[in-house]
Amino acid sequence: PPGTDPNTIASSRVRMNVPPSTEENRFTIDGTYRLMMRTQLRGWYKYTRINYQESEDEFRSNTTDNEVGAEIRRIMSEKFTGALRGSYDQRRGSDFSQQRPYNASYTTAQTVGASAIDNLPVTRQFFVADYNKSLVGVTGTFSATEQISLGTRADYYTMDFKGPDCGGTNDQVTPYVPMPAECLGRQKAQGQSYTLDGSATLAYPWSMFAFYTYQQLKTDQT
Repeated sequence: PPGTDPNTIASSRVRMNVPPSTEENRFTIDGTYRLMMRTQLRGWYKYTRINYQESEDEFRSNTTDNEVGAEIRRIMSEKFTGALRGSYDQRRGSDFSQQRPYNASYTTAQTVGASAIDNLPVTRQFFVADYNKSLVGVTGTFSATEQISLGTRADYYTMDFKGPDCGGTNDQVTPYVPMPAECLGRQKAQGQSYTLDGSATLAYPWSMFAFYTYQQLKTDQT
């Protein structure tokens, strides 16, 4: 009712939507070395950190990604260039807490003295979970004429999801139900992507570009 302090409402039926605020910092270093005529070696390192400014509204207060990669590019002829690349990405972050989303989305009157959780502690929230990701890919560019060029790209990657610390003492003891000894939710993922593109400059300054991409993602769940 008007004039009522929302924090005095103790009801599990009244819940607020509290999307967390985020702050993202990135750093990338990239270098290219000429191995021989028409052949180049490229390497890079990328650092990404996401801070959830209201950590109590999210399962973790931060996540950090470290990615390293390398690519070798070869000019086969005046018309064709090809490249092979690979990368490894590792995400880690702060501790998990299933209580943060619960406490943030209900009123103070509802959460005082409660040890309720938003989900089972061993349920993996894959969008903020740790993982190891490996990717390999190839690209090719064919310049049919000075005005027309075609390109292809294919990528394949696998992801191995980690955490939270399933199987530990804290995950096994709750006042509600016994916990399983393994993480529930997403365990692994693999994906592939194929792209074909083309561009044409028919008359200066007009140009056209078109592409087609097919992607597939498969996941293993528990």
